[in-house]
Amino acid sequence: MSGFENLRYFVVGWGDVKDVGKEDFSVFHSSKDYVKYAGDYIYREDYFVLNKLSYRFGKNINDFEKRINLNSKGRLYRIDMDDFGLNFFPMDVLNFNYLEDINLSFNNIRAIPKQIEKLENLVSIFVESSNLVEIPDEILKLEKLEYALFEGNILNKKSRRVLEKLVDFDVDVFY
Repeated sequence: MSGFENLRYFVVGWGDVKDVGKEDFSVFHSSKDYVKYAGDYIYREDYFVLNKLSYRFGKNINDFEKRINLNSKGRLYRIDMDDFGLNFFPMDVLNFNYLEDINLSFNNIRAIPKQIEKLENLVSIFVESSNLVEIPDEILKLEKLEYALFEGNILNKKSRRVLEKLVDFDVDVFY
């Protein structure tokens, strides 16, 4: 036990209070672990990854304000980068340990990297109409994946076979 079982609120900065409800206090290590962003608190590591993404793709970090969702622990679990002008898979997203949903539709992403398997919590992936050709076998290792949308792409035969295998794992796949 952390000793804070009955804690309801946690002060994360001067005058700022975070309602932690009945969650385990130990998830809030210190206010140094969080950054205020878009009216909420985001885990510092996730904020740095967002910052890298915005820099890498010539965007302002505020461009992500309506394109992300945070869980109750301040961790990024959903990111929407549709029609973002991407010419390749944004490898930095592989650092979002809690990522459940990603939308990369309407870009120009030719391949999903083998490292996709790092997104162990991924539930859904959308890469619609993005000139996608290649999907690696490693996507089959995503045990929590339930939904995959790859419509409007020019997938090679190997990638189509990979998607057929996903269907065998009870994943709803559209291509």
